[in-house]
Amino acid sequence: MKDGVRESDLIGALEEAQTGAVKLDATRYVNTFPAKKHDHFLIPSGTVHCSGADSMILEIS
Repeated sequence: MKDGVRESDLIGALEEAQTGAVKLDATRYVNTFPAKKHDHFLIPSGTVHCSGADSMILEIS
């Protein structure tokens, strides 16, 4: 999550987007990192994460 994001603001935005009335602007609430072929990211255990379109993930537990 970005610094300064209030939980109530995010929940409200998610609920509004779920109705289909608006599209969620996720970059307003969460950090994003550009990735290109052969990039590596160390993501600490327990960190919520996801990948974007056209990404292949090798996740070693």
